[in-house]
Amino acid sequence: MSIYRRTFPEGVSKRMHVLMSEAENISELKRAQCIYFRSEYNLSPQQIADMTGYSVGTVRYGTCTALFFRMGRRRSSCQAKVAVTTLI
Repeated sequence: MSIYRRTFPEGVSKRMHVLMSEAENISELKRAQCIYFRSEYNLSPQQIADMTGYSVGTVRYGTCTALFFRMGRRRSSCQAKVAVTTLI
């Protein structure tokens, strides 16, 4: 059984790396890490949850990973989350 995974546009992992270094709090860092680990290494939600301390559900549906796929570049900001308009 294969698992369908969406791919991130080119340049997302580089932008997340920059946003991780600019994070103002741990929540912003962890949310950027969720996208970075998925876009750079194609890790599963379980692996990302283990690394960030988030639950699998939060990694799948509650972070900017899900917001990115739902809103893409149109999302102006995630307030306490990572800015998505500056991804590319």
